[in-house]
Amino acid sequence: MKLWQAILLTLIIIAFLYLLPKELINPIGTVMVLLSAAWIYKDAEKLNTQRYQSVLGISPFVIAVCTAFVWPIFFPGYLWLRYRIKNNLLPIREKYKNNNQNQNNQQL
Repeated sequence: MKLWQAILLTLIIIAFLYLLPKELINPIGTVMVLLSAAWIYKDAEKLNTQRYQSVLGISPFVIAVCTAFVWPIFFPGYLWLRYRIKNNLLPIREKYKNNNQNQNNQQL
C-alpha cells in the first residue's frame, strides 16, 4: 500500500472509531490496536523486515510494540514498508547481502 493510501486508511479507521458511541471507542480501539500489532508482528517476521534498509527495518517485536503504543504513526508506516518490500523497492542491508550470496552458492 502506498504511503498516501496507508495514511488515508488510518484516518478512515480513526474516523470510524469516533462515530461509535463513546463507551465503545476505548474497548474497540484497544482491541483494534492490539490485533493490528499482533498481525504486524507475524507479518514482519514472515517478511524478515530487519533485512531491509529502512527506518522501520527493525525486528518484528520492536515494530509491533511501537505499533501498540503509537498506532497512528507506525500502522501506516508499516503498511508502506510492506508495500515497498513486496514490490522490491527497498535495498537489502549489506550484512544480509553476503548471507544471501553464501546461501545461493551452497545450493549450487
